[in-house]
This record gives sequence, C-alpha cells and structure tokens, in this order.
Amino acid sequence: MLLKDAVEIIKQVERAKERAYRASRGEIGELGIAVNSSIINSVLPDILKVLHSRFPDVKFVLYELAPQEQRQQLLDYQIDIGFDFFPYDNHPDLISTLILQEPLVIALPESHELAGKSQIPLKALANESFVLPSPEIVHFYKQIIDFCKQVFGQEPIIVQEATLMVTVLSLVAGGVGVSLLLKNAQNIQRQGVVYRPIEGENLEIQIVALMRRNDQSTVLNEFLQLVKDIVATNLKKEGDRWEV
Repeated sequence: MLLKDAVEIIKQVERAKERAYRASRGEIGELGIAVNSSIINSVLPDILKVLHSRFPDVKFVLYELAPQEQRQQLLDYQIDIGFDFFPYDNHPDLISTLILQEPLVIALPESHELAGKSQIPLKALANESFVLPSPEIVHFYKQIIDFCKQVFGQEPIIVQEATLMVTVLSLVAGGVGVSLLLKNAQNIQRQGVVYRPIEGENLEIQIVALMRRNDQSTVLNEFLQLVKDIVATNLKKEGDRWEV
C-alpha cells in the first residue's frame, strides 16, 4: 500500500514540475486584459486569431474598462495589462510601453460638399459644426481641440458632445456635424458616414500598454511581444498598400 501511494505521489510531483515548467515558458496560466476602443477596432481581431493557436492552455479574459478603472484594477492585481491613450495619469507602480500611433481621420455626412474629395485639409473645416467627445471624459481629445485651434486660429465649433463612437457616428450621419476620429474608426461602417484622410499636417495619438512595474509574468511578456509583432505586421501591410 505504501508503494502504491508513493508511486502516485511521485507522479503528482512530476505533473506539478511539468506545469511549473510550462508556466515558466508562458504556455499555461491566465491573463486579464483591459482593452480600449482603438485596440478593439484595430488589432484585437488579429490578436484573437493568434492567441488560442499559440497559447492553447492560457486563459485570456478581456475587460472593457475606462482608463481610471484600468489603473486601479492593475494596482489591485485584478488585471495584468491595460491599454490607454497618452498622455495619461501615471502612477509610480506602473510602466508603459508604446504600442501604436494613430492619425486622425475626418468623419463626414455622405451628403457633405467635401465628401467627394479624396483628402481634405483640416483648415477647410474651420467653420464647420463638430461632434466631439468631451475632453473631460475622453482626455486625449484635448490634444485634438488644441490641434484644431492651431490650424483654425480659433477653437472648433462644437455643437454636440458624445462619448460613444456609435453615438458620434449616428450624429454625423444625421447631419448634426462633422467629427475627428482616430483612424481605427474606419473599421466601423455606418450608413450615411464617409471617412476622409487629412491632407497635410496631421496629429497622431499614442496608445500605450500599461503594466505593473515589477510584474515578471512570462505569459504577460509573451502576450505583449505578440501585440507588438501584430502591430508591426499590420503597419508593414499598410505601407505596402500605400507604395502600390
């Protein structure tokens, strides 16, 4: 009976050693990921295609959280990584890694007189009515408003504020005004809305990954490298299309 139990104990120890070894290589474990709209509308689908094939035994849990919630849950060890727009309210226990820089595009009602142009100089919108999120809620929009002030010589004429992307696009489709959105918005097809790139000088918004400063998780590092690789691949594809 002792031999039988000893053999089983040895097997359990070997299984535990194997799990620990696989965890150290980032092959098993769990990762809590907070995502924002830019990640959701741009690289998240490509990330999901790769995740389960590369990490079949890792459980990935996605959360949609506001920036302040992301930071608090990182500090509380409830999630492992979050994505935010720069500049952000930093914390000494968190570090950031630049993931992506997105330019702006113009969203117009399809009936707008400028909709027929392939590119639009931002200055052409100086007297237009704008639908934009409040900078108090979507903080990087302060950069966008400052950019407009620099180009227009005055603040943009904001006639309606809306936070959700679908709401902004619905207001644009309804002719309430035009909007300035990050490039990933083009992946949302909304009847009555057309997107046009900005001709000439543009503004790029940085998206960063936020993590705990002393987190040495192998799974986390593997995931972060995967995100960087996918972003680099997508940028190269866009560059190739541009050259063609």
